[in-house]
Amino acid sequence: MVIGCAAFPDREAALGGRVMGYGSPDRAWRAGMGVFGVAVAAVMAGVVGASGAAAWADEPETTEGLIVSASRTPVAAKDLGRSVSVLTGEDLRERGVRYVSDALRQLPGVAVSRAGGPGGVTQVRLRGAEANHVLVLIDGVAVSSPASGEYDFAGLVASDIERIEVLRGPQSALWGSNATAGVISIVTRRGTRNQSGGEVSLDGGSDGTFGGSVAMGAGTEDLDAALSLAGLRAGGLDVSADPGGDIDRDRNITLNGKINYDASDWLRFGATARMADRRSDYDGFAFGAPKRSDLVYDGDYATDQRDVAVSGHVDVDSLGGRLSHQARFDYTRVDIQTLLDGLSTAKSLGQRFKGTYQTTLALDAPTLTSANHRLTAAVDWQRETFRNTDADLVSDPSQVEGQQRDLYGLVAEYRGTLFQDLDLQAALRHDINDSFADSTTFSTSASYEVRPTQSRLHASVGTGVTNPTFYEQFGFIPSQFIGNANLDPEKNFGWDAGIEQRILGDQLTLDATYFHETLTDEIVTVYKAPSYLGTAVNENGDSRRQGIELTLTARPTEALTLTGNYTWTDAYDPDDKIEVRRPRHRATLAADYRFLDNRAGVNAEVVYAAGNYDFDYRAASMGSARLRLDDYALLNLGGRYKVTEAVEVYGRIENALDTQYADLDGYATQGVTGYFGLRARF
Repeated sequence: MVIGCAAFPDREAALGGRVMGYGSPDRAWRAGMGVFGVAVAAVMAGVVGASGAAAWADEPETTEGLIVSASRTPVAAKDLGRSVSVLTGEDLRERGVRYVSDALRQLPGVAVSRAGGPGGVTQVRLRGAEANHVLVLIDGVAVSSPASGEYDFAGLVASDIERIEVLRGPQSALWGSNATAGVISIVTRRGTRNQSGGEVSLDGGSDGTFGGSVAMGAGTEDLDAALSLAGLRAGGLDVSADPGGDIDRDRNITLNGKINYDASDWLRFGATARMADRRSDYDGFAFGAPKRSDLVYDGDYATDQRDVAVSGHVDVDSLGGRLSHQARFDYTRVDIQTLLDGLSTAKSLGQRFKGTYQTTLALDAPTLTSANHRLTAAVDWQRETFRNTDADLVSDPSQVEGQQRDLYGLVAEYRGTLFQDLDLQAALRHDINDSFADSTTFSTSASYEVRPTQSRLHASVGTGVTNPTFYEQFGFIPSQFIGNANLDPEKNFGWDAGIEQRILGDQLTLDATYFHETLTDEIVTVYKAPSYLGTAVNENGDSRRQGIELTLTARPTEALTLTGNYTWTDAYDPDDKIEVRRPRHRATLAADYRFLDNRAGVNAEVVYAAGNYDFDYRAASMGSARLRLDDYALLNLGGRYKVTEAVEVYGRIENALDTQYADLDGYATQGVTGYFGLRARF
């Protein structure tokens, strides 16, 4: 999707949609979050009192080694024919990563662009696609903005996260719209049965940055619960790079809760709730500036944003465990407000309601856990609403009436294992939309293990769709951008094939994958005479993307782990222009060394990007041309030391060589920064 000012890095600010809703709905979700938090805390207090203190529990055994986003039911990574990368919470904490987007930079097929420093709008693209072609799930809940269809990673901190899965390639047959190029699934911490404990961390460093978090988990034989609170204040930098300009700061608070209860061996309940509240300063953008250095100018702009994601589910096993049922409800809310000189300039509220019923049958065994062949059927219902209210309706009348749209999805999936070494997966989905064309998507994949050579062949093929956004469908400011009710969903066809090779057991693992994708009906903005107002249309022609992903993991000793990856991305639009903000070459190399009986560790990573382009917004081009940004390599260093079994100190230096670089033209980025922290478990 490219929509008028959408090329502008701060997509929603440019369109006037950066959020904050007020009134009775705001009070309602505040009360709901408060009740949920109190309930989880009360449950944990009782559990701790009953079970006594124990170590904080990490990833539960039920999900270890399984990929939850690659199928409607969890699937073992070794049986998966799709391309996937996994980061664990332990990986993030050992490296001292504070923002999830910084961790995603280390993965193949991923391109991250941030508008300046911490708090700047952060987009994540997979395999050369657009940011709104990536479905982002947190504990299974879609968290993208209903207005723009994409998720801003600027506010996603890493403190309470236990697992990140990045599934590359079209996945709409499983998950519907926006999974056009892949899925990023994030799982937060949960308690472990019959254990209780917690963790507290504090850190601070360069640019007045300060952060802290507290997390608690507890469980009995049939219940587990977790609650976490994290705060991060980044002193920031002047992203305009004007001499004597104002510092652009970021403040972030995240509350997360999770609870699971087994009423019996066949009946289970679960619920999650998450709230992230942040304020980010940003500077203005001057389209048509004479020089690149004048594009971003100093200004007292700010965004208040609050994201809420809530889910509840009930699971029922029948036929002695051969047939499972799940009913689930998800709710997402995104409130944004933009301010100039402390005065509100725009407010918007986007909401998503989703209900799902799913059933899975073991075809060849008495239980699902022992089955080699499984069939899943699901029905999804989703309603999205959006309302935008401008503070000055006279001089800049924006669209104030609320908009709503519904869709229904019908899903069927088969998973099977043949001859022990061949794993197959196939899915088919039909989406019924009330506002635009219906769509049908499919996906298939295969994984074959060649035991004599310790090789694994994997391949997948599928289609994806991305529905028009509210902005594209209904418009925004009538004097600037008009909606198009006749838009069709964007469509993607993609396939990949590769080989994974293990050498000396698990001491060395290599993987090479080629991918190819073709996007049709891409939604772009055009300016038609005589008014030259912007509007969205489906562009003729194909947008082509292809590339190679190489990964390496080596463990030459028990103390040393080496990882590396390289991605070549070749992405062009229908006019044969190179796609922006997708480096043609990306590579990372990382090393982690443990010593003193694993009580201490150091790590280093190099991130390299080359062949990255952005729009040229200077007067001569006004965004019609591209310009190449400088290639760069960043060095990050980290270390940790356990003072006791319960207390650990850690530190991290980012951009240790003080490299000057840019993800987006005109935006200054941070030089060398460092911080030091302490983490204690109880």
